[in-house]
Amino acid sequence: MTRRNDTVTYNEWIQTLQGETAAESEIILPDYCPGILKLVQTNATVLLRSQSVRGDRAYVEGAVEFCVVYLSDTAEGLQCVTHQVPFSQTVQIRNEADTSQIRVHAKISYANARALSPQKLYVKATVETITNVFAPSTVTLLDEETAEKVEKKTESATLSDIINVSQKTLKMSDEIEITSAPVSKIMRYETRFRTTDKKIINNKMIVKADMSLKITYISTDGHLYNQTAEFPISQVMEIGEADEQTICSISYSVCDCHFNIKENADKSAVDCDLEINICAQCFQNEQIDIITDAFSTKHHTECNNKPICLQKVFCLDQNADFKENIRLDGCTGISDIAVVPSIMSVGYDADQKCVLCQGAFDCSIIYTDTESDLLCMQKSVPFQISIDTGCVPSSVKNGAELHMSNLSYTFDSGTLTLKIETELSGFLIVGTELNAVTEITFSEDDERAQSPIILCYAGCGESVWDIAKKYGASPEKIMQRNGLQESCLSESRMLFITR
Repeated sequence: MTRRNDTVTYNEWIQTLQGETAAESEIILPDYCPGILKLVQTNATVLLRSQSVRGDRAYVEGAVEFCVVYLSDTAEGLQCVTHQVPFSQTVQIRNEADTSQIRVHAKISYANARALSPQKLYVKATVETITNVFAPSTVTLLDEETAEKVEKKTESATLSDIINVSQKTLKMSDEIEITSAPVSKIMRYETRFRTTDKKIINNKMIVKADMSLKITYISTDGHLYNQTAEFPISQVMEIGEADEQTICSISYSVCDCHFNIKENADKSAVDCDLEINICAQCFQNEQIDIITDAFSTKHHTECNNKPICLQKVFCLDQNADFKENIRLDGCTGISDIAVVPSIMSVGYDADQKCVLCQGAFDCSIIYTDTESDLLCMQKSVPFQISIDTGCVPSSVKNGAELHMSNLSYTFDSGTLTLKIETELSGFLIVGTELNAVTEITFSEDDERAQSPIILCYAGCGESVWDIAKKYGASPEKIMQRNGLQESCLSESRMLFITR
């Protein structure tokens, strides 16, 4: 943040752009895949691979990874096929490339597949993107020279300056040992990251985290199994002019993933090649004094006020547990459950006096019915999380992320009970609006009458500032002359006004 006479320049979140694009393709099943008899489930995952700014355009590129689960008449149990479809999107932003930085979030809002033949599929998904634009912004305040000439009423506020948005891709390869049944196909994978350490040294940040990778796979006999592996990761991030007071929010996302199944006489294993995008968003909180009112003891003045909104960052790190019931009439057994949390809105709730984070769990349940057929139910379950920011904001900008840390369930008498454990991370930027004095006009030919002393009767609850402004006197001198400790009178009394 820089202050030059009457302006303060800092980086802020200036714009949020929402977009939508489609990813669609035909898939021809490889020769080793059995033919399609019936589709059971379609999963789609967004893989963001690049995001950049050139001129007044933001460019986003990635892929949608489809996994279609199906039944075949030539093989027992569940089968699946995976396929990646590229997508790209361009949006216009307000600022030029030399000053703007972006952070993109993406999610799948719709995914479907249909069989064109036993060996051919058509898949389609809709990708929703949210692009946050960070760029320099200027706040106009009263210039320092004029401020020295007047009595002023100030209010201290916190201003969050966005120092840097840094992104880096980490490539890693490892082997996952399979302890259950042999693997035929990987149906899906889930990742969870937990930052264990971050240290800032010479404008760089060393980030260390533990990654949990859970794969759900189809065995050679067509049944579903899970296998979890833990991996440590570390990366060095360029974060610009930062110090120990810098607030850093770290987020992780998988931008590519490939599995290679290995079988031998001794063990079953899966080679995993991952590309992980690590994003560090760095903020500096600074205190700034805003002049909300002013007057001169010598001349009549007229103040020009302008509403300004200052942004303050709140980093999030809290756990939230949920218990949800879903009716599954006719269900005789659960084969698989996938739950994906999605945050839809964040805003201040005046009734509950807190910020509410609202969204939904997208649940996909594969189960067996009374006819022994495999079916899939898709259900969206709403949720909300309360966040205490300790203030009443005029606006809230959402940089929150919700990740599932654990999922367990019970099934009894047609009711599926989900126990969902989540972690809320990321940040919020809350705006506080103040009415700031930006300019003062002095009436040089209209000097205030200068009486040496004035005696006035002030009522209980009156402000010393209002009294001083009325008589053109110094608030500090009024408090000193009358032995006042508080700026608001606790009782009615006579006051001596001296200029």
